[in-house]
Amino acid sequence: MLVAASLCVAGASLAAQSVTSPALRGVVFDSLASAPLAEAFVVLDAGAQTTSTDSRGRFTFAGLSNGRHDLVVYHAALDSLGIGGLRREFTSSGALDSVSLSVPSLATLMSVTCGATTSDSTIGLIHGRVQNALTLAPATGSRVVVSWIEVTAGEDKVLSARSWSVTTRVDSTGAYLACRVPRGVNVTVTAVSGGGTATHGVAMTLGARGVSRQDLSVVADNVEGATVQRRSIRGIVRDERERPIEGANVSLDEQVVRTDAAGRFVLTGVPLGTQQLAIWALGRAPTGQVVDVSATDMADVEILLRRVTTLSEMHVTGSVDARRQIRVGIDERRQEKMGEFVDSTAMGRYVSVRDVLKVALYHEACASYLDGVAADMSRIANVPAADIALVETAFAMALPTAWRGGTVKRQCQGFQRVLLVWTKAFLH
Repeated sequence: MLVAASLCVAGASLAAQSVTSPALRGVVFDSLASAPLAEAFVVLDAGAQTTSTDSRGRFTFAGLSNGRHDLVVYHAALDSLGIGGLRREFTSSGALDSVSLSVPSLATLMSVTCGATTSDSTIGLIHGRVQNALTLAPATGSRVVVSWIEVTAGEDKVLSARSWSVTTRVDSTGAYLACRVPRGVNVTVTAVSGGGTATHGVAMTLGARGVSRQDLSVVADNVEGATVQRRSIRGIVRDERERPIEGANVSLDEQVVRTDAAGRFVLTGVPLGTQQLAIWALGRAPTGQVVDVSATDMADVEILLRRVTTLSEMHVTGSVDARRQIRVGIDERRQEKMGEFVDSTAMGRYVSVRDVLKVALYHEACASYLDGVAADMSRIANVPAADIALVETAFAMALPTAWRGGTVKRQCQGFQRVLLVWTKAFLH
């Protein structure tokens, strides 16, 4: 889907050396990750021979005949770029031939697709296709908005926030491309039809690769009654060993259901278009699942929840072990980018604790905690800045189960933010 010029791959046949059996050896490199592309599926001459790359991106074929050959490499990383496969034609000389292929670099993709030459490692791009949820045809005339909030401190240490967005049009094929999206920042991707109908915002973060694909579905036709059509989402939640998980929570907006003994669930009365589910369970890392709900059929999904160390149903200030688990949870939320964090080293940028707490207000925090115990803003604001180790605004679904049973359960949904303030005395 990205511009054809970006699909060109680097590499050339190297000088052949005489061997008794004609063969081909090659290597595939991922320029976006600056690493070999492991476990890629390599096809020679339309399936005459197939193999996979090793951990160093290497592959070999034996028994080649003289003449021209066609080589194609497939990988999930290429699918995420909208590239069906890396293709290379080469001519075998009857000796040992060598070829190299590479995923286009971010600079190349930005130059070719966005018309921007940049070495800025803080930005990237999001692309995908948008379809009409009623007809499944390209949602021509729609637009895609990528939005985020930037919180900064000026020279006077006063905190300020600014909303940013990138808006791009959907072309005649349903494709869109959003350039200069910040990396490592929580952004929301929303499709808006020509009539103004919007999808459920999809929360995501551009990672180290700097490129992500997000397909969307929107009610694009201004048909009477179309926007009030409802369908159902059914699915199953499993663990890493493909076993069903009973009692997992699955939420969409204000609707929350739990999986049965077979790991199955059903959400009813769901609007058409792209929706994002929040899924969590005791002892499992919370996750989100994007689902396209169309007018033609019920949406089916399969969800994987991975095991992690979490707090059991206990008072979080109860023991040293509980505090250790809290520190583990904080590290996991950082790694999974399940919130935003201001640590003690950054506290000096702000005039007061009240100024720091504006971060929570910008994210419309639905609940607040001090050292794991529910507390209102006035109480938290009176804690001396020098005593605070960390302030985080985490997604509700990422919190320990013990907290989700109280204030968070009553007031918060999966992708809403919860303010968590941790003191040095508690964490250390």
